[in-house]
Amino acid sequence: MNKLVVLWKTDNIIDVENLVIPYTHNSIKQKWFNEVVLLIWGASQKLLADNDSLKLDVEAMIHDGVRVIACIGCSDNLGVTNELIKVGIEVKGTGVELSDFLKDDNTKIITV
Repeated sequence: MNKLVVLWKTDNIIDVENLVIPYTHNSIKQKWFNEVVLLIWGASQKLLADNDSLKLDVEAMIHDGVRVIACIGCSDNLGVTNELIKVGIEVKGTGVELSDFLKDDNTKIITV
């Protein structure tokens, strides 16, 4: 089984709209990978919480099978935890899970 993890940390809307959203979503829809995870950290959380269009994009990804998780340490620091949960994002501690992804030879990670 091959897995893609997109570690989304940028608040650069150009990169988000032209790479993060379309590539992550198409990776599951086009079956380029068996499993796709969008891991949201840092500044990207604030961008997402403040942007209704991006929220709709993430909800569509979740609906289509992308697992979307966010770091609770970041979201609590930024005051956006509840906004992320409303979108359907799994908000939790993610350090151990990211470390496991990095150790797995069948997982590819993109950081944006």
